[in-house]
Amino acid sequence: MLGAEYLREPNGGRVSTTRAWCVLPNCRGETVSQRASGYVRRRLDLYQTPGWVIGEGLHPFFPVTGLDVCEPCAGPGKMVRTLEALGARVFPSDRVNYARHYARRRLSAPLFRQIDFLERPHGSCAGVDAWVINPPYGPEGTTAEAFISRGLELLRAAPEYKRGAFLAVLLPVDFDSASSRAHLFELNRNFHARIILRRRIEWFKRPKGKSGPSQNHCWFIWCAEERAPGVQPIVFYAPAARVRQRALAYAHDTGIATSAIKHLIASTTGERNGR
Repeated sequence: MLGAEYLREPNGGRVSTTRAWCVLPNCRGETVSQRASGYVRRRLDLYQTPGWVIGEGLHPFFPVTGLDVCEPCAGPGKMVRTLEALGARVFPSDRVNYARHYARRRLSAPLFRQIDFLERPHGSCAGVDAWVINPPYGPEGTTAEAFISRGLELLRAAPEYKRGAFLAVLLPVDFDSASSRAHLFELNRNFHARIILRRRIEWFKRPKGKSGPSQNHCWFIWCAEERAPGVQPIVFYAPAARVRQRALAYAHDTGIATSAIKHLIASTTGERNGR
């Protein structure tokens, strides 16, 4: 079944929608932004993820180079192109048919597939190394929670040789603060890290004189490898300072080194540049 793009506030937040993801007025009157933006809505509420959110936010901590990555909210493919530029092999899908936007990809790239991730999560994502998702929120965040739950099902079903697999979901920075979501975060031993973005996301070029975005965002990370009892998730900041030192401290304090942490420890770029 076709639906439209998820409703989003142009100043950085998104308007809650019905489960059908249809383009309708926000019947619940909810918004995750901290102030009204005053912008005219774009057709289909299409606000794609800027490249730096992946390149400077996710990739320095959980590298995607050489990985098979599922992107189930691909839209026209802006995040897909960023992931591919970083060396990932991306499997794009969406509930809406955006196939024509992928015509210029290299012939060896996986085809775009029109799939509802919540209804058919295994349709294009079985056996991948990572799921990278910028999901719709839905009323009171319920659609985003459903995307996380589906991703966790796939993550936990990963075979032994895919124990380095991870799920990365881009959400408002305080999304994990609700006590009703403790089973996804605090009490979930697959939940490993938060990558707090120091820059606010601008979904499109801001007209001169208009106010900037008001919403802060964060990458939430779940790994196939569970945290040991008593070990707390780590917090990273991006763009990052002294990335390698943070990874070393985490591995030393917790005794846990995921494939991503091992990559950081092996890297000397941060030290060499004094970052």
